[in-house]
Amino acid sequence: NRFLTTEDECKWYGVSCVDGIVHFIAMTQNNMFGTIPPELFKLSLLRRIDFSGYGAPFSTNRLWGTIPTSIAKLRNLVKI
Repeated sequence: NRFLTTEDECKWYGVSCVDGIVHFIAMTQNNMFGTIPPELFKLSLLRRIDFSGYGAPFSTNRLWGTIPTSIAKLRNLVKI
């Protein structure tokens, strides 16, 4: 099964996989704009999500809104 596409998620920029399973998403300084999509939380074995600016004085990501309640489905998540 693929995540919202037929492409292999493990080849996407900022995505790290272990044995073909997405474990880490790094979207630092990626010019993201808007809210966090609830579909992100369909990645049930995701362990880490990083939207930070890596200590930069400002981040190029502009996220707002609430964190979707579907985050509760990520039982393996240890860091946001």
